[in-house]
Amino acid sequence: MNNLHRACWLVVLMGLSARNAGGHGVPVNTYVKTGSGQLAVFDGYEHGELESLGGSDIFTDAPGIGVSSNVNGIAVGTPLMVNVVEGLLYWDGTDVTHSAETLLIDWPDDGGTSDVETYAVTAESGYQTGMLWGVYLPPGGSGSWDAHADYALESANPPPGVYGVVLQLAAAEYVASDPFLVPLVYDPLAAFGASKVSEGISALQQAVTPLPTADFDRNALVDADDLSTWQVAFGTNEAFQVQGDASGDGSVSGDDFLAWQTQRSSVLTTRGIMAIPEPSCLALSVIALVSCCLRAR
Repeated sequence: MNNLHRACWLVVLMGLSARNAGGHGVPVNTYVKTGSGQLAVFDGYEHGELESLGGSDIFTDAPGIGVSSNVNGIAVGTPLMVNVVEGLLYWDGTDVTHSAETLLIDWPDDGGTSDVETYAVTAESGYQTGMLWGVYLPPGGSGSWDAHADYALESANPPPGVYGVVLQLAAAEYVASDPFLVPLVYDPLAAFGASKVSEGISALQQAVTPLPTADFDRNALVDADDLSTWQVAFGTNEAFQVQGDASGDGSVSGDDFLAWQTQRSSVLTTRGIMAIPEPSCLALSVIALVSCCLRAR
């Protein structure tokens, strides 16, 4: 953690202490990657502790998601959306599986009106969008801000372990973030120690499915929009993945188009959305362009 990050989170923790004597732990800190305009999160945020407070729900409102400072690059007044990327993960102390439980995420109601107020996350959950996490409006326009949803397991007697929900941050002005894990520990009998919980969180992080490299707009689809991104940036050097560099070599070239073509077919086949279509005129034109460029080399 660099000095800037430490300073930012000192402000966050002081604000949390002032607002809530119980505290919410260290929230997920959001920032914008320089140059690429993509949202991202710092590591170092805390897991949530699921517990029953005498009612039927087993829940926590931590960790929150927010912005620690205006130096994070996010404009004040930005509506931040949170998407669910895949099914609910579970670590039982030994293995990682998709959980048989249902996790409900209730909208934080922190400014604005959300189209989706509750996500139900199960083993079969796919990509879910539409929840407004909140509008970044810190005190004075430059301080820290974070919003807290309720994460609740529907079952009255879920198995203990570490649950993992895979989220993504999105905003209209920025490229959506890569998936990140929010770990939620349910350990009513204190059977797991700190080292065991860390082991479970690491195992869950390794199980998170990355988005395809040719998904340049990070919306869990490899489609014509990604092809358009590649076309605009074709020939660019020192490029980012979100600009069309699927191969990771720093340039936008014919290799990246081939990655797009392969991954588009793979995504369509895996999801069973439709039969793989014949190449469109646009795609055929691009193939011709790539062939000319390769011949020139």
